[in-house]
Amino acid sequence: MVRHNLMFGLLLFSILSPIVIGNSYAETNHTIQLDDSECGIEYFSPAVWASYTRAADLDTYSQEELILVNEWVFTLSSGYCNLGEEAIISWANEIDAELLSTAGKLDQSWIIKFEHNDFNKVVEELSNEDFIDAFYPLVPKQQEKKFIPNDPNFDEQWHLQNTGQDGGTSGEDANVTGAWNTVTGTGVTIAIVDDGLDHAHPDLNGNYLPAHSWDYCDGDSDPTPGSSGDGHGTSAAGVAAAIGNNGIGVSGGALDANLVGLTLIACGNSDSTEASALGHDKQDIDIYSNSWGPSDSVIYPDDAGPLMHAEFEDDALNGRGGLGNIITWAAGNGLASNDDSNLDGYANSRYTIAVTAVHDRGSQSWYAEPGANILVAAPSDGRDGIYTTDIEGNWGYSNGDYTDDFGGTSSATPLVSGVIALALEANSNLTWRDIQHILVQSSRQNDASDSGWATNGAGHEISHKYGFGVIDAGAVVDIASTWNTVAAETIVDTGVLSVNGNIPDNTNNGLSDTITISESLSVETVEVIFDADHNARGDLEVSLVSPSGTVSYLANERSDNGNNYNNWRFSTVLNWDEDSAGIWTLNVRDKDSGTTGTWNNWRMTIYGAELDGDPDQDNLLTSEEESLYGTDPNDADTDDDGLLDGIEVLTTGTDPLLADTDGDWLMDGDEILIYGTDPLLIDTDGDGLNDGYEVTVSYSDPLVFDADEDSDGWYWFWDCNDTNSLINPATYEFLNGIDDNCNDEIDEGFNNTDTDLDGLVDWDEYHIYLTNYTNPDTDADGLTDGDEVLNWSSDPLYFDQDLDMDGWYWFIDCNETDAMIYPYAPERINGIDDDCDDLIDEDFIGMDTDGDGLYDLTEVMQYGTDPLLMDTDGDGLTDGDEILIHHTDPLVGNYDYDGDGFRDYLDCDDGNISINPVQPERWNQIDDNCNGYIDEGLSPPEEPPEPEPELKLQLVLVTVPNSGFVNNEISVAAYAEWSRASDDLISYEWIFGDGSISETIESSEYHTYLEIGTYDVEVCAIGESAEPVCDTKQIVINEIPVENIFVNNTEINEDDNTDVSQKGTEAASESFDLSTNSIVGLGALMIIILAIGFLVGRGRNGPPPFSSPNPGESIQNLPIPPQINRYEAQPNQQIPSFDPGILK
Repeated sequence: MVRHNLMFGLLLFSILSPIVIGNSYAETNHTIQLDDSECGIEYFSPAVWASYTRAADLDTYSQEELILVNEWVFTLSSGYCNLGEEAIISWANEIDAELLSTAGKLDQSWIIKFEHNDFNKVVEELSNEDFIDAFYPLVPKQQEKKFIPNDPNFDEQWHLQNTGQDGGTSGEDANVTGAWNTVTGTGVTIAIVDDGLDHAHPDLNGNYLPAHSWDYCDGDSDPTPGSSGDGHGTSAAGVAAAIGNNGIGVSGGALDANLVGLTLIACGNSDSTEASALGHDKQDIDIYSNSWGPSDSVIYPDDAGPLMHAEFEDDALNGRGGLGNIITWAAGNGLASNDDSNLDGYANSRYTIAVTAVHDRGSQSWYAEPGANILVAAPSDGRDGIYTTDIEGNWGYSNGDYTDDFGGTSSATPLVSGVIALALEANSNLTWRDIQHILVQSSRQNDASDSGWATNGAGHEISHKYGFGVIDAGAVVDIASTWNTVAAETIVDTGVLSVNGNIPDNTNNGLSDTITISESLSVETVEVIFDADHNARGDLEVSLVSPSGTVSYLANERSDNGNNYNNWRFSTVLNWDEDSAGIWTLNVRDKDSGTTGTWNNWRMTIYGAELDGDPDQDNLLTSEEESLYGTDPNDADTDDDGLLDGIEVLTTGTDPLLADTDGDWLMDGDEILIYGTDPLLIDTDGDGLNDGYEVTVSYSDPLVFDADEDSDGWYWFWDCNDTNSLINPATYEFLNGIDDNCNDEIDEGFNNTDTDLDGLVDWDEYHIYLTNYTNPDTDADGLTDGDEVLNWSSDPLYFDQDLDMDGWYWFIDCNETDAMIYPYAPERINGIDDDCDDLIDEDFIGMDTDGDGLYDLTEVMQYGTDPLLMDTDGDGLTDGDEILIHHTDPLVGNYDYDGDGFRDYLDCDDGNISINPVQPERWNQIDDNCNGYIDEGLSPPEEPPEPEPELKLQLVLVTVPNSGFVNNEISVAAYAEWSRASDDLISYEWIFGDGSISETIESSEYHTYLEIGTYDVEVCAIGESAEPVCDTKQIVINEIPVENIFVNNTEINEDDNTDVSQKGTEAASESFDLSTNSIVGLGALMIIILAIGFLVGRGRNGPPPFSSPNPGESIQNLPIPPQINRYEAQPNQQIPSFDPGILK
């Protein structure tokens, strides 16, 4: 066994490794000198070594995976440890490869990139070099977010303070309010390693640190989510450190802690990229919170890569200035698949804190995986969802900035990260091991009635479901504030322990191997690297038993038909603070039949701090045994006298190095434990016979002075009772239960006598029935003792009566304590023979009272349903149909929650009416028809053609004069056009405000008002393909004024009686005759001519003096020719129609 040293033999790796060592590199054009240095994967820690051996096993990869790989990691072998970079670059160039970099934290290891993807050639190249100890491909892995259950949503943060809202149990929370009075996480930085972080969110932005954030998918410093489905990290960030006390949204566990976003799982990543993310800015980041890992739907061992394990180690050794980074990890949500967190190589690392989940009543959430590696539990969904931040807008989990149904161990983990941030504010000197110790010491036992709780050898309550219990922030901060750093870590490693044994198939006996550890450590984590060949490894149960008797179930039977455990590393924290010294046992049992396997070997590594312990558990410290007493510290009973060395030294005063201290022929242990004699006195009773003689020769009591105590003439070695003078070899035998005559027989001679003639022999009455052998009816109930015993099987010592007052006595009544049970009583369904006919519930055999297809007996005794009610749970399905046809629980209602015609057991999403078994499949990344496939048989939809713009009418021009005269015709005009090309006709409807309405397709219209007044003139452009568009103008109609008429510049007096109309006619004959309509028409024509002139001028010299109005905008205050007085009828003048073409 090796202590403080993690090396073990190269020979083992040569046997287990799939790598073939061939021709020397010295055959190439370059000569590499051997040196005496030692390196290679056998010098890595057990966790890294085990991970490397699995990663190097090329049989575990598919051809498709290897074809896509062109980057490989290789590690130098002993003799070549000092090989320089230039030599490796030169060699790489010769094999069409490029040396990229050193391989993270793996010593003497490099990453090489080939210019081709011929993996067979790569393997040949790497295998044929003596300076390469081992190698493996950097195969990208797509990690999965932990499943978010679709539980009922509630908008309250019960996980921070549970007051019993929504039926939860008050106090079942993380007790952060017990810590917030003193700490809030100020100055502590939490990195959310996830699918992105919406740092613009108002409840996150104030805590966000852009300088340390990075997107490993896009290669930039902005971790903003890149798709609507990447809301996982934003919600986790809110649980950990959403800004508190700011009047909006929610609060995180550490409401003032810094947040860093590291985008990793929004894309596929290799071992190298994952290691980079977990080592990102490790001097500035305190906590890496990880709510991701291998898939929970498959239950096979899935490990982190060697680079990731090496980064874990470097985080612990060098992060935070040597104090170590804290890494929290979701234990997993695969309970429904019978998954175990110990099959997750990320969550079972000793450098990570595995976190499981409990719901708001404090019990295990339905999805939360168990595991011996789980350190702590934290509140999450399971009954009531977690209210936290979401991507702003309609991305993420909801159409808002928050979601109230976050959950899974994905939510429990950042909550623990937040609590650890509180502890680090309270004491910034805590190491990564201190944090684990504090969580062990402070966690609160929950679900106390659960049978899985046990007490380990150090007195801690432990559970495979809950670790050490639910996190308690108040207790964490209290302990952290005064915590003293734990002692330096000590490692005890067994090396590889060969077993090479066949595992018995389908038996509880199994195969066991033990190892005795002499070193005393205060245990923290124990790792077991297990190697076995088995074609159905899920059949195997693997358990570790510590010297204190604590059992850690490392692997349980499950549905995993995969091959072999290839150096799989299990871990357990359930032995925390136990003494490592003693016998450790690893048990392997095959729990299923059909396949067999071989347990090849195992290796155990114990991590903890040194104790001045008591490895042999004799109550003496090792230092005392070696320096004071000379006893063997690894042998509890050095002199083999039956007394522990500590008992002899501290209690009995005997010599722990001498088996018979007083020399009386009896060992010290026998004297104390068996005979009660004094191991320091040769004749304890002082009768002249030494204790050994009395015990071995005379068989007398060495504690009793030998004498004839009863003075009957017989001494003890003849007298069988030397305290009773009536008992000795010469006495007659009596029926009294005593050997009166010392012949080693009791009451002989009374076996065939019947003194009272009751049919029972005297010996039986005295010894068996306890009756009076001289009285035939001992209990005076009228029945002889013989009748009661032989005929009625009643008690001859007890007066027979009808105890239950049912009219039937005990010897006929099959239950004398229940008045409802007696011969011929009505039979009931209760599992009891009510009518004493030796048949149970026979009257109900084959009866189906409620006609639901289930026998009454079956309903009551097997299913718990009501035999008088067809539908016990009231869901519309009879109990028989639920059990026999639908296979549903008749006690739990099955409804069609989304109203789509399919109940919840048939509908794969009963919250969505668009998803059910008869729905057509749509291209939407959803299984719409519940057949287990997504978008089957569909292709991505084509982009729809650009929609044609809506066809609308636009009023371009409306012309209405401001005023006019009664009984005089006015001219109005309007012009409308379509918003795009159309053949539809446009008509105009004029509403003149005096009850007159006209409709025309012409742009101009005429109207005569018959009364003075102010009128609203409305015009509407109307087309068949669009809504009408209207505009309203106002016109004032006045009386025709009376004016002086001048003819040939001569004033006509008012008192001139000449016919005015005649004068007007004469004037008209002598001058140019213009009617009002003519003047209006000429005015409109002038406007058109001016507009044409401006447009022509614009085409040549610049912008036009007139521009077309916007649709619906009318032209105001256009100049209108003055109306003239008409005292006589004038010939109608045709006003030219308005040509709207001038505005195009």
